[in-house]
Amino acid sequence: PGDTATTADGASRPTSISADGRYVALASTSSDLIAGSVDDNGFDDLYRWDRLTETMILASHSLDDGARAAFGHSMARAMSPDGNYILFGSSATDLVPAVAALPVQAYLWSAATVDVTPPLNPQFDSTQPPASTWWNSDFAWVSWSGAEDETGGSGLLGYSILWDGLPTTVPDTQVDEPQATDPNSVFSPALFDGVAHYFHLSACDAAGNCSLPIHAGPFWIDLSAPGAASGLVSASHGVGVPTSDPSIEVHWSAAADQVGLSGIAGYALAFDANPAWTCDMNLDNAAGVLTATSGDLAQGSWYFHLCAGDNAGNWGAVASIGPFVVDFAALPFGDGFETQDTSRWSATLP
Repeated sequence: PGDTATTADGASRPTSISADGRYVALASTSSDLIAGSVDDNGFDDLYRWDRLTETMILASHSLDDGARAAFGHSMARAMSPDGNYILFGSSATDLVPAVAALPVQAYLWSAATVDVTPPLNPQFDSTQPPASTWWNSDFAWVSWSGAEDETGGSGLLGYSILWDGLPTTVPDTQVDEPQATDPNSVFSPALFDGVAHYFHLSACDAAGNCSLPIHAGPFWIDLSAPGAASGLVSASHGVGVPTSDPSIEVHWSAAADQVGLSGIAGYALAFDANPAWTCDMNLDNAAGVLTATSGDLAQGSWYFHLCAGDNAGNWGAVASIGPFVVDFAALPFGDGFETQDTSRWSATLP
């Protein structure tokens, strides 16, 4: 189907042609003349080929499914001069209602009965991520159910789909995803940072009719880590200065995210005895809280670490400060000895 350079997988032979040469009736055992059709009967089936539009119609299709070949041998006997009627014989029992297994019967196919009604659209079951929700993966996923063709129609063939950056695009009539057992689903191609990612879907039948589309999105993608916090400083302890206060207070300047992305959600924090730290990605402080105070710490050298997380779940580089030395025998930080500020020195004599 749609490939004039590839031979079909069965034998085909013309049996009749219209007066102007546009339409050709042919019998074929091929199962791949029409994309999405089902032909597993092993018999000759009747098709009409339009040489002008290069479209193929399965004339001897099952009553209940216009995309499935009827179960039996079908062969054209004559075609009307305008190509709109084909007289044919068939041993199939599912072309019309209530036909028992009998010898070959005569049938008249009419182009006027060709399906011109598009299928009913499905409903979206779910999307990942939900629309207008930040997501830190480079793909989205959509599932849907419930599309159907009208009774006696050509049958639901599949779906024309499109991913793009516009909210109401109409996809073409090419079937990209064949109909499968509900729910049907599809992954997007690789997506990039931004808020303009949309999915469009039209249901299409075997006669080439496609519904007006349904749309999902926008999907908000943020793959970029936020910046690191800066300006770390302690008002309670000096770096490397022994201090008797066991509780350390630290302040910092806010981290920044890229413009147009999800924004800073908050910070993961840690006080520990190690100069390096791997961000644990646990949100300890909200975005606007730019200070942290430890509990009472044991004597020793301590460090403070933090990393910024954004609203899509990305985490930035770790910023650290220290060591802060807790020594219960030392003087309190800020008593003037650290800066040699003698105006603040005092002594108590016995």
